[in-house]
Amino acid sequence: MNLDYLTLRNVLLVDSVSWMVYGAIWILFPSLFLCANFGGKKFDWITIHMTESFGLLCLFSGIVSWMVYKRGDEAMVREILRIKLLIEIILLGLMVTANKNILGQVGAYGLVFCIALNFYVLCRN
Repeated sequence: MNLDYLTLRNVLLVDSVSWMVYGAIWILFPSLFLCANFGGKKFDWITIHMTESFGLLCLFSGIVSWMVYKRGDEAMVREILRIKLLIEIILLGLMVTANKNILGQVGAYGLVFCIALNFYVLCRN
């Protein structure tokens, strides 16, 4: 399989768009995502607020990736992907400790995809 299109910049673009979309969904539908991840419980306003705040952080992460992508500096792209890979691994670890049923967490699938993609392109280049 030819994966030549998986350049550092292209992967950063995918990272940017995915984190912005993911963040927007967490902001717009916090209860729906919480129920998908933790079951059909009733969540209090603090949990909803923190979920929306997490969505805002995801959105910000995507915006930073977009800004670095637009700048086009390969060294900066590589460094941002390294930092994001570390943060994504830490976030996945936190998700596993918060809810032992990692396969039941909707957000884990996208996160694992980002980790795998970032790891692959950083090791290859």
